Amino acid sequence: MNQLSSVGAKPPMPYMTPPEQVEYLFSAWGYKTSVRTLAKLRCIGGGPKFVKIGGRRVLSRPDWMDEWITQKTSHPVTSTSQLAGATQ
Repeated sequence: MNQLSSVGAKPPMPYMTPPEQVEYLFSAWGYKTSVRTLAKLRCIGGGPKFVKIGGRRVLSRPDWMDEWITQKTSHPVTSTSQLAGATQ
């Protein structure tokens, strides 16, 4: 027998809405952003991967958010002077 049907629980949704994305980025990474900023990044590029459903609904997965924020994160340093040459 399926355990989920016996307790009435649903599996976790693999996609997040923009407000959930903002909450996830802050709780998982301490990165504070807004729904509007993510919307802007979807238009100009440079944001996390997303899918659109029905023309308006925008969804993203936690692993896509992790991949995006990891690309924005520097390597560990002990001084800000170490970041000056990190773009090479």
